[in-house]
Amino acid sequence: MTIRKHLTNIIPSLPGFKSSKPVLEIRWVLLLSMFFFTGKSYTQGSLSQAFAAVESSYKLKEKCDSAHINSLNRVLAGFVSLYPDSVLVLLEGVQKVCDECKYTIGRVEALRLKGDAFNNKRMYDTALSILNEALLLAGKTGEPRSRWIILNNLGTVYSGKGNYLLAYEKYYAALKLAEAGGDKEMVGALLNNLANIFYFQKKFDEAEGYYKKVLELAMEIQDTLSIAIAYNNLGEIYLVKKDYVKALQFLNQSLATGKGFNNAELRMAAKVAMAQVYGEMDSINRSENIYNEVIEESAQFDDALYAAYGYLGKAKMIFRLGNLDESLTLANRGISFADQIGQRNLVRDGYELLADIYASRGEGMKAFDSYRLFKISSDSLSNLEIERAAALQEASYEYTKKELEFQKKDLQQRWLIFSAFAGVFTLGIVLFISTRNRRQLNKVINTLHDKNQEIENQKSALEETLNKLQSTQAQLVHAEKMASLGELTAGIAHEIQNPLNFVNNFSEVTSELLGELLEEMEKGDSKEAELIAADMKQNLEKILLHGKRADGIVKSMLNHSRTSAGKKEPADINGLCDEYLKLSFHGMRAKDKAFQSQFSTSLDPSVGKIEIIPQEIGRVMLNLFNNAFYATSAKRASKAIGYEPMIKLLTRKTGNTVQVIVEDNGPGIPQSILDKIFQPFFTTKPSGSGTGLGLSLSYDIITKVHGGKLMVESEEGQFTRFTIELPVGQA
Repeated sequence: MTIRKHLTNIIPSLPGFKSSKPVLEIRWVLLLSMFFFTGKSYTQGSLSQAFAAVESSYKLKEKCDSAHINSLNRVLAGFVSLYPDSVLVLLEGVQKVCDECKYTIGRVEALRLKGDAFNNKRMYDTALSILNEALLLAGKTGEPRSRWIILNNLGTVYSGKGNYLLAYEKYYAALKLAEAGGDKEMVGALLNNLANIFYFQKKFDEAEGYYKKVLELAMEIQDTLSIAIAYNNLGEIYLVKKDYVKALQFLNQSLATGKGFNNAELRMAAKVAMAQVYGEMDSINRSENIYNEVIEESAQFDDALYAAYGYLGKAKMIFRLGNLDESLTLANRGISFADQIGQRNLVRDGYELLADIYASRGEGMKAFDSYRLFKISSDSLSNLEIERAAALQEASYEYTKKELEFQKKDLQQRWLIFSAFAGVFTLGIVLFISTRNRRQLNKVINTLHDKNQEIENQKSALEETLNKLQSTQAQLVHAEKMASLGELTAGIAHEIQNPLNFVNNFSEVTSELLGELLEEMEKGDSKEAELIAADMKQNLEKILLHGKRADGIVKSMLNHSRTSAGKKEPADINGLCDEYLKLSFHGMRAKDKAFQSQFSTSLDPSVGKIEIIPQEIGRVMLNLFNNAFYATSAKRASKAIGYEPMIKLLTRKTGNTVQVIVEDNGPGIPQSILDKIFQPFFTTKPSGSGTGLGLSLSYDIITKVHGGKLMVESEEGQFTRFTIELPVGQA
């Protein structure tokens, strides 16, 4: 859990805080020490006490004292992320005082805090409206610092909406102003926010570069808390990049640097990351102990987020040790905390862990229910990202379309006006003296030539814009179609990377142990040398184990792949289809232990080898077989009397084509939707069970890539039959 909110976003943004050593009244110093650095959890009672303390310290006649208004805003700033509703109520009073006293600077800060409060309530549009009002008013105060702080907050709102393009725009605009104003604290905060966007987009190399800049600047201005946060963020970058040694170095530096602040959030975030690192390195007991510390500390500070991280992390470690009952209890508790605060990512991970636990306990139905909830959570998160991307694409498309329409109408109007003017002007010229007529006519001709050239240039520009838009739309559709392939590739890469990481890490540790062994042998301490040698032996065994694991994964990949790179080559179509039929069957059995189905093959030996792209045809066959097994499984679940699931695979040579037929005796496809099944994103499966891209992609592979045909026949309640026709192209 990376600290995504830079604390310098809070304190330097308050009115009156101008430098690293501000001169503040004693009352505000006491409030800061009371509420920001005690390490205790904030309550609404704390907010009321702080607000009342400032109010009571001023006499009624001092209501319009700017220091009084600034102090009220500072108190509310400390609680805006914790209790936005209460802060909004109190801000109404502050705004009223600012209006009565005509104190514009105080009103700007009150509006900024109001925008932050609505942002914390996820009411993004309201937050944007209020912050834009604050930005406009800040331009009239002559106080430039407010402008770049508000621009930073606008970037944060756009980032929350997933509109990273506008977030970049606002952050960079604020960064330019802050650098020009010499505000190094705010420059560090903005660099951190830009790094956060790269992190959210999984551009970890770019994020690493920006976090290092934040660390360098924090060291320059001796901002210890920001240094600790930067160390933590860099540690998590190396965690996701699987460089565990560096990750532990930075996380330990974060804990050591932030120790003096007693900042619970920073401390728990670093511990959660360290526990994940040790878990990845198979140090299960050490990881479990750290998760226990997180659980205890989250209870102390009543922090549901880190309670969820602690319980789910510990449940995963306990599950790996084989203690199924305890891991089940911990996982349910973690899901409860995550659901309580709306952390859908953690809820999704919790249900995935529950599915594994129930499967290991042999409780198939509970495992299935947990996996279904995991899929629902995953689809919900995926749909949210797709909605954000689609909204951005749609906005861009609508803007471009309206711009094209406007330019087209403008060109038409200008052309009509110009044509009318040229006609009238030409008629008038005929009535004048021939010399003057000739001179004016030449001028008109030259003008017409320039205008025509301008129109041609604009036409070319419009055509280029339209082509780019169509290309972008085509790329979006293609990217959606290839999403499943991307997930498969990522999974394979992950499977290979894991054992390689273990080999690298244990090799590094063994190298260090070898140095220690030589030192102990020189000292003559044979017992210590024997212990180190035993550790080295254990590490070497793990290196050998994970090396064999990586070797097995690579061999398995080679056995299931072909040598071509998207090129057609001679391939045994009978063997290929039979291989993927069995692969699909065993895949279904692996997902559902209760799955049962019969299948039969009738393969024409005269088919022989034909010119195809084996990987692509294999993808098509796997999709057809998976759909067939899914259909028969669904019909079997309906408990039809006397029903026996059956899948048939037939191949035959007919003239210059080879036919591959896949038939199932499932529930069939209604005639009303039969002509839609090859459309992108159309699926007959329940919501969350299919993407609607499998048959569309298969159709493109057969028809566009191989020049063949993909046809379907179905009778509702009886059967579904897919027929593939491929050109012979005998090798």
